[in-house]
Amino acid sequence: NTVIEAQATGLPRLISDTITKEVDISGLVQHMPLTASPEQWTEKAMKCVSQEREDVKESFLREKYDIEIAFIEGRATKIIGASTNPNSKKIAWVHIDLSQGHWTSRVFRESLQREKECYKKFNDIVFVSNSAKEGFKNLFGDDFDNLQVKYNPIIAEEVVKKAEEEVNDIEKPKDKRLLVTSGRLVSQKGYESLLEVCNKLNRDNIKYELWILGEGWARPKLEELINKYNLSNVKLLGFKENPYKYISKGDLFVCSSKNEGFSLVIAEAMILGLPVISTNCSGPNELLNFGQFGYMVENNEEALYEGLKEIINNYKKQSIKEALRLVYNKYNGSSFYCIYDCYGRICNTK
Repeated sequence: NTVIEAQATGLPRLISDTITKEVDISGLVQHMPLTASPEQWTEKAMKCVSQEREDVKESFLREKYDIEIAFIEGRATKIIGASTNPNSKKIAWVHIDLSQGHWTSRVFRESLQREKECYKKFNDIVFVSNSAKEGFKNLFGDDFDNLQVKYNPIIAEEVVKKAEEEVNDIEKPKDKRLLVTSGRLVSQKGYESLLEVCNKLNRDNIKYELWILGEGWARPKLEELINKYNLSNVKLLGFKENPYKYISKGDLFVCSSKNEGFSLVIAEAMILGLPVISTNCSGPNELLNFGQFGYMVENNEEALYEGLKEIINNYKKQSIKEALRLVYNKYNGSSFYCIYDCYGRICNTK
């Protein structure tokens, strides 16, 4: 069977509203800075891709696919939902709790009904966590009978192996606790609030260092806050091909997200033996079993500040045994094959 996958993960490969086949525009956008906002990327990309629009559209329409997959909510879902192929099996993936962060509304021109009608065209809608599934039902109603949860796969052995590599570009502090976090530098991750928290911790003379792994359009704002508050103990390490060797050096993993779907990096940090503090949002709360396997705080700046202050001042590394068992047994194993299981079930549907 032939599978067409629409994955709107940005550039250099982009799929627009009317283009249903990937267009390689890497050569045309090579001068765009990594810190450019999504709006700047989109504007540049649309200019680049417009000249190829008709050829791509005609090429796609000549082909028939057995399975069509929207691997992320939003534009990819809109594209596959608009497929004119009545015989294809259609699958949509949802990675966040849309009821808490309904960013896809702009893709459907602020029409909740239009977005719901689009999802009604899919044979299966797959969520990365139960929280994301419940958020979907809260937003669109519970008249769907094709919702299922498939946790993101984790290859624990590979995470541990990569964590054993040496770190040569930065040294772990010897006289203070090391906090680490990893993710795209975007507003959803709550890093601006985290830096406000760091400023408060510094004023309290609490000794720690924070490593932030990742890159994104919010970097200039984060650099501005670091300079404003003189946060010399906060290090923006940028994108790392192997983040695990840095995460493994930490004493505590911090998740400051406003909204998540699963937070794979929390599971990976737990595999590496790090205790976790996280804001209470979909995904992390489920993964940490609502505080049983990590420290959860309310999703606001003050709660994160109080939680970090308590942990750093009274640091005692939690027992990782149960947390590791939870991650390894629940999210490794059979869930590694979750995508293939879903494909197989759809292929066998008459």
